[in-house]
Amino acid sequence: MSGIDEVVEKAIRLSTPSQEERAGLRRVLGEAMSLLRDAAERLGVHVDIEVHGSVAHDTWLPGEKDIDIFLLFDPSLGRERIVSEGLMLAKMAFPRHIERYSEHPFITALYKGYRVDVVPAARIRKPSERLTAADRTPLHTAYLNRKLSDEARRHIRAFKMLLRSTGLYGAELRVGGFSGYLSELLILYYGSLQDLLRGASGWKPYKTFLSIEAPIRKAFNDPLVFIDPVDPGRNAAAALTLQRMSEFILLARLLLKKPKLDVFRGVGREIKKTVLLKLLGERGSDLVFIAFKPPQVPPDTLWGELYRSLRGVARLLENHGFKVPDMFAWTDERTLAVMGYEVSSTSLPPKVEVRGPPVWMGEGADSFISKHRHVWVRGDRLYAYKARKYTDVHDLLRSKILRASIGPDVREALKAGYAVLSGRSAVKWAFQRPDLYQRLVEFILKSPWWVELLA
Repeated sequence: MSGIDEVVEKAIRLSTPSQEERAGLRRVLGEAMSLLRDAAERLGVHVDIEVHGSVAHDTWLPGEKDIDIFLLFDPSLGRERIVSEGLMLAKMAFPRHIERYSEHPFITALYKGYRVDVVPAARIRKPSERLTAADRTPLHTAYLNRKLSDEARRHIRAFKMLLRSTGLYGAELRVGGFSGYLSELLILYYGSLQDLLRGASGWKPYKTFLSIEAPIRKAFNDPLVFIDPVDPGRNAAAALTLQRMSEFILLARLLLKKPKLDVFRGVGREIKKTVLLKLLGERGSDLVFIAFKPPQVPPDTLWGELYRSLRGVARLLENHGFKVPDMFAWTDERTLAVMGYEVSSTSLPPKVEVRGPPVWMGEGADSFISKHRHVWVRGDRLYAYKARKYTDVHDLLRSKILRASIGPDVREALKAGYAVLSGRSAVKWAFQRPDLYQRLVEFILKSPWWVELLA
């Protein structure tokens, strides 16, 4: 048995739920389903109540307490009625809940230590009949339960554990990684985690096309293409970003060369504040945070606006002479959002060189000379110095941030108030917030912890 085979076997054992966990899940799931059936009976609603996702596929991980329950209605009711009746039923069954939104509203309830998502959808026979994106999910479950062997399920769990530990799991916008469904399809395609790692080590972005059932008949402009066997017109890997695909290619290559079980465990690393500041100093950089309370919008909307705003503020900084080598966004989606920037400096000289027109450009040259006290020629152009309006990054951001290209909901949140922190103060402030500090460590160190472990 090779090194990678031994590590994968150990990872399979680590990623297999115990009989006690399985019994606990069955008990809670049974109770949740009963609550929904009782609510449907009281309301006189005709609906099929089914469990889907990793619980239905039996690919969930130890310690994972997420249950996806779908309320499947006759599609003839129409999208609006399906959603309204489904929400009414779900809220009656789980009075304590949070209403969330993906393509359409659903609820999340915390029930006996489990997170239960209840999603209204239409019962369809083929993808072309769908009214919402959620309608396709039961077709995925039926397909996977026909195709997956117990051995495949064991390898899927180990694969998901690897993805979670390395931050590559999750199709939501804030991650841009591997969805649960894509993870399952990849093991189904390659047969084992070892063979998936071997295959992925040879992937090339925008040149890797995978399919189990159907030939690829449609062009997709995505880094990785995996034809959905249930819906051949859909790329099941569409949410996977170039960044995450590239990280996984590197992970696969390094793990095959130097197999280590700790990569599956997610050992991470602890870095002192002084180390982060020293690294920034060695790069000749500084750090700037814009911190504010995030708008209360759906997570993908929030992250989309954060990324857009992050880029817009970076352009504002660059346009005023503050170079931005790198940037990141972070939010807990409830109380705090941060746009973070590595900048060349938080202060600039009071004057900046400006390039004027060619000396032979008559009126243009005369106008430039009249606007500047000291003018010189370099090559065939005029040059001069002019005073900067903003020499301090704090002053610029406090005065101009709302003029940057930022998302509408983020704009309103910034109008309500924001703080600008930099350097040592920003690092110290982040250190008091563990999740943000961990993101800051990743941002400043750049190299993922698993690269250092496997290199």
